[in-house]
Amino acid sequence: MNELESEVMVGQLKRRGLKRVLDEELADLLVFNTCSIRDLAERKVMGKLGQLGRSKMRNKLIGVTGCMAMAKRETLFKKLPHVDFVIGTNNLSELNTVLDDVIDSGRQQIRTEGEYDALDYTVAEREHKIKGYVSIIRGVNACC
Repeated sequence: MNELESEVMVGQLKRRGLKRVLDEELADLLVFNTCSIRDLAERKVMGKLGQLGRSKMRNKLIGVTGCMAMAKRETLFKKLPHVDFVIGTNNLSELNTVLDDVIDSGRQQIRTEGEYDALDYTVAEREHKIKGYVSIIRGVNACC
């Protein structure tokens, strides 16, 4: 549901010097870019996050972004204390700052406040060479 925003975050992380891997076992950072429109999608993410908390992969940095991050905010930390950061749709451009804060402080970080910020779509790491996603709306009613 949030393909373009995911591509932007991948681009931000690559500019940071990180490399994308598709095998979660090899990853040091897992980011779940969520959607709250469909209940099934939300339940799948919550189930996966719960599994990660019980697994041997608890040493990875785990973040939740997108609409579910906005809707659930602090309750995500209560239900899933192993989640390291929560970033809402209005704060996606702060991804690298939030990562720095988590790494430097060792404490969970939440950014779900603030006004709608314009994302730098030029950093999007496109998966396809001849097509790309174009944003016509961000969030529900243009401001989740």
